Amino acid sequence: MPPVFAQEGHLSATSLVPDGDGGTGTRMTDHEERREALTGTRVLARSTLWNIIGRLGPMVVALLATPLLVHKLGVPRWGVFTLALSLVGMFGVFDFGVGRVLARTVAEHLGEGRGDEAASVVWTGTVLVTIFGVVGALLGSLFVPYLVRSVLTVPPELHRQTILGLYVLAAAGPLIVLNGALWGVMSAFQKFAAANLANIPVLVMYYLGPLAILYVYDSLIGVMAVLVVCRAAITVAYWMICLRSMPALRNARFDLGAIRPMLAFGSWITVSNVIYPVMLYLDRFVIGSLLSVSATAYYATPADLMNRFWLVPIAVMNAVFPAMATEFRADPARTAAMLRRSMIFISATVFPGCLCAIVLPGPLLEIWLGHDFSQHAAPILRWFGIGMFIQCLVFVPAGLLDSLGRFDITAKLLAAETAIFIPLLFLLVSKFGIEGAACAWLIRVSLAFGASLTMAGRLYPPVRAEIWRVLPVLAAGLVLMALPLLASALIVQLALMAFVMLTYLALLWLHSLTMDERRQLGVTFARFARI
Repeated sequence: MPPVFAQEGHLSATSLVPDGDGGTGTRMTDHEERREALTGTRVLARSTLWNIIGRLGPMVVALLATPLLVHKLGVPRWGVFTLALSLVGMFGVFDFGVGRVLARTVAEHLGEGRGDEAASVVWTGTVLVTIFGVVGALLGSLFVPYLVRSVLTVPPELHRQTILGLYVLAAAGPLIVLNGALWGVMSAFQKFAAANLANIPVLVMYYLGPLAILYVYDSLIGVMAVLVVCRAAITVAYWMICLRSMPALRNARFDLGAIRPMLAFGSWITVSNVIYPVMLYLDRFVIGSLLSVSATAYYATPADLMNRFWLVPIAVMNAVFPAMATEFRADPARTAAMLRRSMIFISATVFPGCLCAIVLPGPLLEIWLGHDFSQHAAPILRWFGIGMFIQCLVFVPAGLLDSLGRFDITAKLLAAETAIFIPLLFLLVSKFGIEGAACAWLIRVSLAFGASLTMAGRLYPPVRAEIWRVLPVLAAGLVLMALPLLASALIVQLALMAFVMLTYLALLWLHSLTMDERRQLGVTFARFARI
């Protein structure tokens, strides 16, 4: 891989590279080579694969370690541990969007050949989020005794170790927000292989570490200390990767002038970060208040199952978002193609799982949770199968809007969705129960997808043709998903599901991919076939 940036004006060298149609090739400047190294299709594919591996590996370990941790901790302390993990995740809101802003800023500077100039912005941003993290940790610590004694139902004999354990965990606060900012910098350089190789062993230790320490020091204090050490290890690894990617960071200075625009962008991201969790869990609280806690369980379980599909769009857009920010000024055609290809890949990947949820919700839930639970939850899984196919695609136009620096549009659309969703949710739940809630959610994600695509096309016209190249196929896919429901026999449904999946992939291949993309994929498939 060539160096990601060089001194301004040092662009005399050129290299001969093959063009997209396999011709004799065109000469690329050093700057164009560096952009290609950050936004090429193969680079983004590798980055996406590493992001998936980085999430799946620790997830498998967590599933295997959970029974052992529950046994060793006991149910009350396990509850505190899971709460601690939730608090760790929620603490990221204290970066006030700076991490996302840094990813875009660095990527845009790289796209313009001004990578060195971003070093001061990165240094300023990391110092800023660290300060935010320290303040947030101190404020959070003040509420720990009240939280343990008055809010949470913690057994009295566990009060002391829970309070001390959460005090220890508060030390991870600055590390959490700093890691988020450093991840943004690494993503701009497409350093996902290095980042995930650093992540995987540390996140594995998130579960194995507490399990090991319990054999030496049977207390939540030791468990929380392990979590802090894990976060510190990630911070060190991230810093090393960032310094290697951006040597100018070693001599960077704090830039007061960068704070205001950074916080201006970040404030809109913070609005989204505050609204989204409310939107994510509001339906469960409404069901619990209007119906029953049991109804909430029947709704939340299939919802949580389908939420696992977010792994795909998150992995893709973590790689594609900084690439879009790098290219949107210099190469609009490539940026637009990134949007189309991302939608094709995401839809093709999640389509089979969503189809299974739509056609076979009863059998799937019966195998997993039993007949009685399946009777109540199967209709909800079907609704979520339809909606998840749509919601996974929302990540793509939303990522494009963010790459353009229009974080305000994302926040405003989310606020508008909330204004529509809340009264609709109460109305449909009161009339149709938990199926009404699922229907309200489906309407919300459909509106979000339509609004995001519309705004993307309006603010960045080059994507319009690419959207229309893929949108009819996505619509056809939704219609095709209903075809197996016309049959009642399971064997016929399975046959129709196979037909639908093959038909959908064929439509994507023939209508949404270009001839050159089909040729390149054909070569790739042929290589795999020879292995």
